[in-house]
Amino acid sequence: MLILKTLAMIAEEYGYSPRTFNNHRKKYEILRENIKRGLQCPKAQKMFYETLGYPPSVDKSDYENV
Repeated sequence: MLILKTLAMIAEEYGYSPRTFNNHRKKYEILRENIKRGLQCPKAQKMFYETLGYPPSVDKSDYENV
């Protein structure tokens, strides 16, 4: 089931603090221009998961049709 998530929620899935997650985002060149403030749509979430790898708590099959 897909839901809207904040960047802090996505960071928590990886076990990172929001600041550490931001550093990883910069390292992998996920630019701020591609990310809106607030809630992230499933398409943006899929971009994070495909770039950084899917965390254990996220089912990859949920994002196949996004």
